[in-house]
Amino acid sequence: NPRSKAGGFFSYAPPIKAAADKYLEGTGESVQVIDISGSTREEIMGYINKGIPVLTWVTLSLEKPRMAYTWYFHGTKEKFTAPVNLHAVVLNGFDGNKVHVMNPLKGQMTYGADAFFKSYKDLGSHALVVVKEK
Repeated sequence: NPRSKAGGFFSYAPPIKAAADKYLEGTGESVQVIDISGSTREEIMGYINKGIPVLTWVTLSLEKPRMAYTWYFHGTKEKFTAPVNLHAVVLNGFDGNKVHVMNPLKGQMTYGADAFFKSYKDLGSHALVVVKEK
């Protein structure tokens, strides 16, 4: 919980999708939020080719994930190790072997596609899209 006194760490796609779905319920918008986590580079680029931006999880500077915090999930006792350099950005275009990304900390950026997708994969391939309902 980012609003708790202890603060929050981060969220992957499922809670973001749930929050977006809840928000969209009352808007009357005819859009759908889809968790496309696990998608390949080619599948993600397919969305970009259709003009659909993709929210992706990468590391802050596309460096190797730094796994520094560990905790156990309540109830299951499953151990989780968290990356401390996790970041979410919106992939919104490409040109050759470069990708164009809206980085909320730096604005519009261009990265090498290989480095971008390596970081995406290293963090577990988490992604979301918002598409118009048919």
